[in-house]
Amino acid sequence: MPRISLQFYTRELKVIDGNEGVWEPLKYGTSAKINYFRLQGNPDYFYVERFKLLLDPTNTQAVPLPPGVTLAKVMCDFLAYMKSTAEDIIKHHQGHNNDPVQWVVTVPAIWSPTAKAKTRQACFDCGMIDSLESSKLLLCYEPQAASIFIQKNSPFMAPNDVVVTLDIGGGTTDITSHEAGSVHIDKAFLDFVQRLVGPECYQTVLAKNSQIALKLISSFEPQKRLLTKDDFDNDYCFASIDIPSEIYSEMSLMQKSLIKQREYQHGCDDKIELTAEEMASFFDPVIDTVIYELEQYFEKLIFKGKRPTKLLIVGGLAGCPYLAERVRDTFGQKYKIGITIPPDPGSAILKGAADFGFNPGKVSRRIWSHSYYLLYSKAYDPQTETPPPNRKIYKQPPNYYYEDYFEITTAGEEMPLNHKVPVPVLSPSDSSKTVRFQLLRQVSTDMMMKVALSCVLKVPPAYIRPGHNNTFRVEIIFHPTEVILQVYHVDSKSYLSGDSVIWEDEKL
Repeated sequence: MPRISLQFYTRELKVIDGNEGVWEPLKYGTSAKINYFRLQGNPDYFYVERFKLLLDPTNTQAVPLPPGVTLAKVMCDFLAYMKSTAEDIIKHHQGHNNDPVQWVVTVPAIWSPTAKAKTRQACFDCGMIDSLESSKLLLCYEPQAASIFIQKNSPFMAPNDVVVTLDIGGGTTDITSHEAGSVHIDKAFLDFVQRLVGPECYQTVLAKNSQIALKLISSFEPQKRLLTKDDFDNDYCFASIDIPSEIYSEMSLMQKSLIKQREYQHGCDDKIELTAEEMASFFDPVIDTVIYELEQYFEKLIFKGKRPTKLLIVGGLAGCPYLAERVRDTFGQKYKIGITIPPDPGSAILKGAADFGFNPGKVSRRIWSHSYYLLYSKAYDPQTETPPPNRKIYKQPPNYYYEDYFEITTAGEEMPLNHKVPVPVLSPSDSSKTVRFQLLRQVSTDMMMKVALSCVLKVPPAYIRPGHNNTFRVEIIFHPTEVILQVYHVDSKSYLSGDSVIWEDEKL
């Protein structure tokens, strides 16, 4: 059976073409960027990047979309393109092969259950799978995929090694529950440009052309992956960035004069000559945070008696020499561990995900960083029963209910994967058309519970019958990457289809 691994990654790009007011996809990947620069300024074209970040409701980064176009449409268009491309490749190599395809989509390990549920929903919407609960789609954590690849293909691993994977990509850094990445470096660079040309000038141009930042980042992108510690000893500028003509024409004479006076400018005011120190200033806050979080994670492992022996660095920024040098300087000396970066960090994730698709059993157990609870409504008879203290009580005639919690996992607990936990949940009343469930999580260091996953079950009319048992059982299944909810109707002894479950946004 062919196995296709999709790298669901922040640097996947697309251009959307305006056609009679309806935005439709035109190009993807590198050709999207080429078309953008060729057609920029044309209001019928819109360039979109890093839209994957919007799948996680906890993300605060702004990603502009075409007017009236939803994230669901952008994701569906993109995944439909990936699906079609993969099927064309299979057809080219194997002819008309009707074997079913096992799809593997990689996601950041720090993503919330809601973000992963939305990813599965997008795969269903584009026709990749025929039902939401289909086993033909596997989600795989990106650092997990890289570890699987290294275990299989590198002498880097040895028996009893404790390996920590640092996946630092375009939008996220996966260590434990920390977020950083290339987009933060890009933001620091754009803030620097704004100060240099003047905030009023920059904002004026941005208001006229929302994609001017993309033009700057496209010039900055190849430069930031070349910085090394040796560059600090050189007596010349490290990188030269053209100031877009749209910005240059809006700049005041004073701002142009100030740029001319900068070191290494040589009287030029239409470029920004960056020193190695200035380039490092964009990186250092991100790297400092990554190193701090990584040290905290190492100390937790050491406290638990699992001293790390190897550090694997993957992701889009893994190829940046300056980042690798700073991490090596800190962890190689302090913890005396081996540090490795695959020759192609991105393909390590992709190939590891494909291997995971062939053998999902490679990941058999997981230690949970959160305690999980299910919040549900429980019926009771006020004449004979007393609800537990501090519970919300309400009445929906003819029944009385109180909200109860059911503990599913405990933080720090090791649990076999694909473990199923059944929880009884009652329909609020015979006439109700919906049942609401919430999966709550509690970090071990924080007693506050937060909503990790919230969904509404649309109860089909056939299941609402007065005088019958309208009890539903929710089954929580902990897969290697996802937390899956299945709903079972006790009276009819049947599972409700995944189409009956609507995911709601996470509320933190």
